[in-house]
Amino acid sequence: MEALTDQVNGTLHLSSPATPSVPIPLAEHTATHAPVNNTAEWKAALAATRVPSAPHVLTKTLVFKPKVAKSQQAVLIMVVALDSTATSAGHVAKSAGEKEARLAAADLVKETLAVAVEQGSPHFSNFVRGRTDFRLVSPLAVTKENAGVVQVLLDSNAVKASELLAFRPSNETVTVFMTASQLQHYLASTGVKVTEVEFPLGG
Repeated sequence: MEALTDQVNGTLHLSSPATPSVPIPLAEHTATHAPVNNTAEWKAALAATRVPSAPHVLTKTLVFKPKVAKSQQAVLIMVVALDSTATSAGHVAKSAGEKEARLAAADLVKETLAVAVEQGSPHFSNFVRGRTDFRLVSPLAVTKENAGVVQVLLDSNAVKASELLAFRPSNETVTVFMTASQLQHYLASTGVKVTEVEFPLGG
C-alpha cells in the first residue's frame, strides 16, 4: 500500500480536466464525465458512463477546522461519509474531541492538503457564500506527508456499504470508485488517525 500512497501523492494535481490522471492501481475503477454542479447531475453523469458496472453509492468529503488558540496549529478534521449521511458541525466536533469546529476555508484546505479546491462550482454544496465545493476533496488527498496535520472521521455507514464508494479526487470531471476495504487500507497506509463514527443517515 505504500506504493499506492506514493502514486496518489504524485497524481492529485490533475493537469487538465480533459485528461485527468489517477493512481494506476485505481484506474480500473475510474470514470471520466462532463463537469457536474450538483449531486443529481453527478448521479446522472455516472449512470451515462456505465462505469463501473457494479452498484455504487455517492460520498462526500468535508473538511472542518477545530477552534484552537491563535498560537496553536489546528489539525484539520476530514469527514468521509455517504452523501446520504447527516454530518453536523456539532457531531463532527464532538467525535473529534473538539469543543467546536467549522468548515475550513478553501485556502487553508489547499495549503494543508495540496489540492486545488477552488476547482468546481461554489453552488454545488450548501455552504456559505465564498466557500468552494468541498465535495471535490477526497480521502485520496491524505498522504504520508500530511497525515500529521489532519485526522479522518470515517462514516460507519460507508464502512458497512457493500457497494463501491464513489469519490471525486479534486476534479469535477473524474470519479474514482473503491470498496470500503480499499479505502480503509489506503488511509491506514498513510498513517493518518482514523476514527469510525456513527453518523445518522438523512442529510
